[in-house]
Amino acid sequence: MKMVLPVEGYRSASEFMEGLQGTQGDMFWLYKQQGHWHGGIHFFDSFAASAVWQTGSQTGLKSMTDGKVVARRLNDAYPTIDYKDRPHKFSSTFLLIKSTCTPDSNKPEHALDFYTLWMQIAPLEEYKEDGPQKETVTASKLRIREDNPLEGWVRTGLTDAEQAVAEEEKPKYAAPVQKANDSMLLKNSVVEIIEEATFLLDGQPAPFAFVRVKSLPARVRSGASVDETVWISANPEHLKREEPYLPEWMKKAREKGEFNKVVLPEEEILVKAGDIIGHLSYLDWPDNSAHRFRFYHLLTEGLVERWPIRLQ
Repeated sequence: MKMVLPVEGYRSASEFMEGLQGTQGDMFWLYKQQGHWHGGIHFFDSFAASAVWQTGSQTGLKSMTDGKVVARRLNDAYPTIDYKDRPHKFSSTFLLIKSTCTPDSNKPEHALDFYTLWMQIAPLEEYKEDGPQKETVTASKLRIREDNPLEGWVRTGLTDAEQAVAEEEKPKYAAPVQKANDSMLLKNSVVEIIEEATFLLDGQPAPFAFVRVKSLPARVRSGASVDETVWISANPEHLKREEPYLPEWMKKAREKGEFNKVVLPEEEILVKAGDIIGHLSYLDWPDNSAHRFRFYHLLTEGLVERWPIRLQ
């Protein structure tokens, strides 16, 4: 049975457990500092920084085994509760995964079902795109353009009300001009959009974008360098807009509009070891308004009878 560590940055299970013990005073497993059974693991951002969601990030909390989703709850936004005259954010988003370990394939009756409960996962509102929008060039070649040098050129382009302009006004809204030497951005170049505008190309309105080049295909000569700003066509046939990363089970919940309630999925939702299932949520510390963490709780259990109580 394939198994992986739930966060990145640790080379082995022993290194992971050594780093876990006692961090921030409440990350003990299976025996807490107070001397009682815990049965779970607390992850703070100080221990699991890679599991804090960042724009464009492909890291996070990773499913430790193959399995299937048997229960979930997704907060669309952080719930709040008033405590000592101040609202506090928390997260009740969770995911319950059922996995089966079969040590001997010839003895399936000896298989063990176990459940991993991922609690206090960041809610849907965390997965938003901050800052400029990134796009990937999908055309084989895309002309690189620069500001039109024509006197009176309107750099902001046409407004919706100006789509039909008088013939003598058209030069002011002409498309940015192609750079010398037939410069091109090639397929799989990644750009960051700074401005978008509509200009006239061959007399017809066409979308353009002023972009900053973020990355270029390896071992291929390009007409622009990383961090250079240029104009390019913003035709959707030429570019693919990158969407904020969202774990697959959350996409399913969002599609169905199932928020803030426990759901037992009717359809089979499979997860693989290593799949990202979420990220650390905010934790407002009730007795200190300045004390805010990223936090997450992981619990693994072999007794299914306990789950119905825990999930309500």
